[in-house]
Amino acid sequence: MAKTKLSISLDETVVADLEHAAAGMNRSEAIELAVRAWLDQQARSRLDAATEAYYRDLTEADRAEDAAWVRLGDEALRLA
Repeated sequence: MAKTKLSISLDETVVADLEHAAAGMNRSEAIELAVRAWLDQQARSRLDAATEAYYRDLTEADRAEDAAWVRLGDEALRLA
C-alpha cells in the first residue's frame, strides 16, 4: 500500500508514552496503528448512533411487527 509522508507535532509526553507503549515498533507503525484504532472506534460509534436512532424512531406498528417476528422465531425454536 502506498504511504504518504506527514509531519506532525505531538506533546513530549505523548511521544514518550508512544515510544514506551510501542516498544519494538517504529513511530510510523505505532502511529498508524493508533490512528486505525481511532478510525475503527469512530466507525463503531457512528454505527451505534445510527442503530440507536433507528430503534428510537420506530413507530408503534414497527414495534408490534418486530414483536410478532420475535414470537414467531421463539415458536420455531421450540418446535425444532
